[in-house]
Amino acid sequence: MEISFFIPGDIEQPTGGYGYARQIIACWKAMGITCEVVRLADDYPFPSERSLRETAALLSRQPAARPILIDGLAYGAMPTDIIAMAPGPVNVLLHHPLGLETGLSERTSQALIASEKAALKLADHVIVTSHETARTIGQLLSVREDRITVALPGTDRRTIAPRTTRPPLILTVASILPRKGHVDLVAALERIKELDWNARFVGSVSAAPDTVTSVKDAIVRAGLERRIELQGPLTSTELDAAFKEASVFALPSHYEGYGMVFAEALAAGLPIVGYHAGAVPDVVPPDAGILVEPSDVSALSGALAKILCDDSLAAEMARRAAWHGQRLPRWQDTARRIADAIDGNEQQ
Repeated sequence: MEISFFIPGDIEQPTGGYGYARQIIACWKAMGITCEVVRLADDYPFPSERSLRETAALLSRQPAARPILIDGLAYGAMPTDIIAMAPGPVNVLLHHPLGLETGLSERTSQALIASEKAALKLADHVIVTSHETARTIGQLLSVREDRITVALPGTDRRTIAPRTTRPPLILTVASILPRKGHVDLVAALERIKELDWNARFVGSVSAAPDTVTSVKDAIVRAGLERRIELQGPLTSTELDAAFKEASVFALPSHYEGYGMVFAEALAAGLPIVGYHAGAVPDVVPPDAGILVEPSDVSALSGALAKILCDDSLAAEMARRAAWHGQRLPRWQDTARRIADAIDGNEQQ
């Protein structure tokens, strides 16, 4: 089996979506599936005319019998006349709708929703990374259930964090974007700065410079420069060490199509604090963390304080997190499910 996988920009980018793609491709190679990665321009989902012309040329040159898989970050922004140039079956890997990204103007959000809805009508099959996203694209983008396959991200097994770091370390792993809620987290930490803790924000600081500035300004205003450390993306080995050193995982994301990093926190046996938003409640069981309503900074700080101040509660949540983490799907399972969906679609 051969697949052409269209991905915008550098596949080595340190985000959950690109990490998902890398894992699938590696598993396919081990399974004997040939995957040609076709790099699209890096300005999606707001492509220039030049980027669209390049996309059209790349699509039109594909072998007619070879199925195509297109990352949703690009697909939803492609005009339908360009999608129609694809000679073979078109499958979409969609993490979450483009129009639901936090920080967009209402006009931009509605334009992206309209574009994605039109594009998805031409897709032979849509692969999503959570049941929440499946529900959302059914309701928001009118995609029929029989055209959707849910392929939950795999989760590598991790060493269980001993949670012995003193003072306790609050770990956040996410690119600093408006959707990820770092400013809310700083505000919540300011409310509990009388407690003993340190925090580490790990993730890209280049995707949204204005948001990074806002986060840094919030840290300075709160007087937490010595307690909150901003780090860039880490290597796999460094990230493993960060999870092992952590005491609590906190990420108040306003929306997640799945939230791979929450699964990683479960695998590390960490109590979790976040927002009850998107697919996060599907990933984080109620006995492994505390999820509060989005933008409720007071409730967010209260959840953090509860875990930091109640050792028995934190230990029980950590134990349950590790239990759930051991039962998460593996990447091989995810890769096989996607390949089967594409292969079945090809034979229809």
